[in-house]
Amino acid sequence: MKRIFAFTLLVALMAGCKPKNVPADATTQTDTDITNAPQPADANPMNSSTPAPAPNGYYKQLKGTIGQQDVQMNLVKTGNKLYGNYSYLEIGEFIDLTAPENSDNIDENGNFTLAEFSNTKGEGYAQTGTFKGQIRPDGTVAGAWSSPDEKKIFNFTLNAIPLNGSADLQMVNINKQEGNCKTEEPCAHIEIIYPVIAKLPGENRQAVNNINNAIARALAESMPAEEPTPPQQAAEQFIADFKEQDASYKMSWEHEVMTNIYHNANNLLSIGFSTYSFTGGAHPNHAEAFYNFNLLTGKQVELSDIFSAGYEKRLTMLAEQKLRKLYAIGAKTPLTEAGFFEDKFALNDNFSVSTTGIAFLFNPYEIAPYAMGEQLITIPWAEIKDMLKPGSIINW
Repeated sequence: MKRIFAFTLLVALMAGCKPKNVPADATTQTDTDITNAPQPADANPMNSSTPAPAPNGYYKQLKGTIGQQDVQMNLVKTGNKLYGNYSYLEIGEFIDLTAPENSDNIDENGNFTLAEFSNTKGEGYAQTGTFKGQIRPDGTVAGAWSSPDEKKIFNFTLNAIPLNGSADLQMVNINKQEGNCKTEEPCAHIEIIYPVIAKLPGENRQAVNNINNAIARALAESMPAEEPTPPQQAAEQFIADFKEQDASYKMSWEHEVMTNIYHNANNLLSIGFSTYSFTGGAHPNHAEAFYNFNLLTGKQVELSDIFSAGYEKRLTMLAEQKLRKLYAIGAKTPLTEAGFFEDKFALNDNFSVSTTGIAFLFNPYEIAPYAMGEQLITIPWAEIKDMLKPGSIINW
């Protein structure tokens, strides 16, 4: 989950309604890493007169070790910014990796710094470590991980995973700004990072188009506009609307959409679009929507594609048990006594999948007040293996 962006901006807003630390000259989209990448002709199906921007970043899927622990990592690079997530294979839950203070964090030689954030007992969502390393010319990623107090330091080495059964993802970064966000003057910043599928297993062009179209529709619905709007057009309108604010009441605006990649293997792609928005009000809004695709057909994967008929009751029961454990709620204690809206728990269909399990996300206001944040419930495959549909795409 990419909650650190929301956290960073919330602190900034409390300090003076300023958005995150972004480059003062970030007035146009970056255009650095990929200059001749293929752009699907119908990757922008919203009938916009604004051309869809070309990919200008990349995605890496890696495996290796931190100390003696086996890990898997997803990294996204756009311009001079690197972010992603990783998980310990024995545990399975993802840990966020983000650019410190959302600033440039990788140089031309591949040297980088990544801040690690995860849920902790007692402190909630907090920084739990720092990665300092290098993406070497041969693709190896190596360096040292340290705890916040630097009392624990472990070397890490990771190598790229072959893209067998995976989507060839190329990243687009639309980054626009009005005003100088390094000063106390109001400014506006909008950044949208999303993937374009260049190639899929089996060379199924229709599947490529199906997924790119689905991504484009999802993005259009997450833009700061009254109607679904393509990202490039929405970014331009966001800046134009900011300029039209009454100078007497003008305050800083921010809108951010980041792509998180949770699984890209076994002919299955699981991604999340994490949206953060502030254009005034009591607090910023943030949410994440998950999307899962069968890479052989290009169709979205539903729960009924994964589990055998009649799965709902048991899966819901297991998820509620995980939720109660997460919040230390007794088995017979009403959920409303812990702050939730309803005593009866029900699963939603906002799920992601990974090598180790399935995760359900409840966004703020969905089942609990904003102050309780989001609820992420992860269920290992090992606990529900007998519920999987025979011949399901979950076959590892």
